[in-house]
This record gives sequence, C-alpha cells and structure tokens, in this order.
Amino acid sequence: MWTGFFRTSSACLKEKMVKPKKEKIANKCVPTGEIVDKKAQESAIFSDTEGRIGLHIHAKPGAKKSCVVAIGDSEVDVAIGAAPREGAANEELISYLMSALGLRKNELQFDKGAKSRSKVVLIDTKRLTIDEVRKKLQEEIDN
Repeated sequence: MWTGFFRTSSACLKEKMVKPKKEKIANKCVPTGEIVDKKAQESAIFSDTEGRIGLHIHAKPGAKKSCVVAIGDSEVDVAIGAAPREGAANEELISYLMSALGLRKNELQFDKGAKSRSKVVLIDTKRLTIDEVRKKLQEEIDN
C-alpha cells in the first residue's frame, strides 16, 4: 500500500511542477541597434538601424597568415594567423580587418562571439559603405 501512495504523490508533484507556457507577443518593438530586416540579418555583410556596418565572421584561428578565405551568403570566412589563446586571435582579427579595410581601431568592435568562432564585428564609420567593404574584402581574397 505504501508504494502506491508514494507513486501517486510523486505524480501529483510532477504535475504541479510543470510551468505554464508563456504567451508569445505578436507585435514586438525592435530595440535600437538591432537588425530590422530578417534577410539582412542572414547576410554576411549588413547594416543596422544605427548606420553601422556589421560583418558575420567565421573565424579560423591557427593559420599561417591572416586572410579572407571566402565571402559566403551568411558569413565571411577569415583565417587568423594566431592561436585562439587569451584573446590573441581576436586581436589579430581586429588588426587584420583594420589593415584590410583601412580603419582605425576605435572604428571596429565585437558585437557578439568574442569567445566563439562565429563572430559579429561592427564597423562604426561614415567613411565606408557596405559595397566598399564588400569590394575591399573581395580584393583581399584575390590577393
């Protein structure tokens, strides 16, 4: 008899512990700095609402030298000539992008992915457009 009571009480506890599902809000406001267009969000090179240019980067650390490998539909593949230790690859990526795009260090910043291979780097400058960034990255591939 006792085991039957235990089974019943544990079943009751499980039912009580289930959390109710939250309702989804249909009309959400887009926060400042977020990407407005879904298609633009999936693009390798995009622009956000604040006018910054963003790069979805797939980092490949440990290469012999830093270079842009390919510009895909969703990410820019970049080989990084530094090991992924203590931020060395991130520093090399920023310095490589600075030289490739002709930017200053304060014009580049990580938005996401400082500790992963998939990164989002924001370019905060009025000197370049998306087409110019794409052209300069393509020139790096051709060299």
